[in-house]
Amino acid sequence: SCNVPSTSLKYPLLSEQQEKKHLYIVVDTNVFLSNIDVVELARETIFKTYDHSVIVVPWTVIRELDYIKNDNGKSKSKSLCYKARKAINYINKLFSSKQSRVIGQTPEDVTKNKEKFSVDCPDDEILQTCLQIRDLGKSAVLLSYDVNLCNKAMIHDIVTLGRNDPIEKIDYLNATNMNQSLSVSNDEDQERFIFLQIVSKEMCALYGTSWEKYVILKPPWTVVTVLQCAVKHWIAAVIENDIEEQERRAQKAFQYFEAAYTFARDMAGVAAEAIGMPCSFHYNIPNPIPNICFVQQIQPELATNVNKLLCSLSTIIEQVRNSNVDYRTLINLHQILTTFLPETAPMTLKLIDIDIEPLDVYCCIKRKEDVLNRGLRQLQELSTHFCRLASSQCT
Repeated sequence: SCNVPSTSLKYPLLSEQQEKKHLYIVVDTNVFLSNIDVVELARETIFKTYDHSVIVVPWTVIRELDYIKNDNGKSKSKSLCYKARKAINYINKLFSSKQSRVIGQTPEDVTKNKEKFSVDCPDDEILQTCLQIRDLGKSAVLLSYDVNLCNKAMIHDIVTLGRNDPIEKIDYLNATNMNQSLSVSNDEDQERFIFLQIVSKEMCALYGTSWEKYVILKPPWTVVTVLQCAVKHWIAAVIENDIEEQERRAQKAFQYFEAAYTFARDMAGVAAEAIGMPCSFHYNIPNPIPNICFVQQIQPELATNVNKLLCSLSTIIEQVRNSNVDYRTLINLHQILTTFLPETAPMTLKLIDIDIEPLDVYCCIKRKEDVLNRGLRQLQELSTHFCRLASSQCT
């Protein structure tokens, strides 16, 4: 059976799950690499005709992830190596949880399968895992984005979930086989189904048929993520008609921009004064006067943060002007602002005693574009000043 010795990993063994009717979802490597959220969705979904769903991790998936992770960007992209490490950590978290409903295939199982089933490539080993589970009298589903592997599975009458297939396909197929209409299995699934219909319809109305490109959390959604999308995007659309609320949010975020610039400007001025370098802009000496060693210590990181703010602000202003805002750019600018202080700064040091959200930043860009454009010139001047500071200290 598909299992790992219980002394090494604590999760339910297949042999211990004979009494209940489970759906075993065999997950391909490409899904772990590109869409961990759908694995989590499959794990938490309770289907109409099954007591539980169980995630099955084939041994070949573990080996492939390990190979990609150890490549360290030599032949694989660094992004892919990072995704492999993320997938490995996710699988480890599942294995470590007693309640996670996940099982793994051992090398011994692979060897036995090769004696029973023919193998032409690693993908066939994943198909073998499905066939092995079915031979034990259990229900197996293949979750894979490899079209030809799905073709092979369907030839063997194994149900498949591809890139564009909703999780509900399982219930649909079971309902069809049983000559029953599709129904939702429990209250949570029913909530998710209802929210999915509502949010999808509203997103389509707001952003058009290509709305999926603009959401920060891509479908398929859980109950939590579908509500997150509603909050992040629908509220943003509704606020478009509330000018007073826009102004309030814009002013709050603008205070953050001002505080970030003022802090960087004053530190740059103090640093210039300490080495006798002329300063082309007016600045204030903070009270209390900061220790010059502290100022010099934070100078490189502060210069980097000024450049990040300059680039991100310039990008988002252009996007807002063209009515084509990439939500990831907005999130990035929000993060740059809220983490503007150098990591070496004292914990008690704050730019400003307010909290801002990405929506506040968006409103600020939209309502105060002219002022922020002047701010771009000031940031550029400040960036140049930091470069001159670095050059002076090197000579």
